[in-house]
Amino acid sequence: MVWYTLERLRRFWVASGDPIPEGEDILDHKDTMDFLSAVTRLCYHVSHTEQIVVTSVVEKDRRHNRVYLNFKQYGVRLLRARLENFGIVRFHDRGPFLTEAGHFLEVRFKESLFIDFLGAVHVHVGQASSNDT
Repeated sequence: MVWYTLERLRRFWVASGDPIPEGEDILDHKDTMDFLSAVTRLCYHVSHTEQIVVTSVVEKDRRHNRVYLNFKQYGVRLLRARLENFGIVRFHDRGPFLTEAGHFLEVRFKESLFIDFLGAVHVHVGQASSNDT
């Protein structure tokens, strides 16, 4: 499953044209580690609540030409392109869910075993971090 996770991360680097970190250099790649931390947290909540469809708020960063998905109920904000390239979700824009709070997008999670694995990674990394202090 670890190799599978690394392969999924590689998809983003290939799609974006970024150089692929080698070996342990991946641990120093802040954007990737931040994404992995956030996606494991999201997967933990999805797995824990047994939801397969979660609503996110679409946030557009016009200055940097990026689109983020904010899962406010879980305190997780992810770059949409990165989540899409990671291959664990399908998007369902069933608009017009446009309100004062913003534009909403339904996110359907697939590959439940991988979602459960990523949720377990979140738990174990959190326990390891608390043991280090």
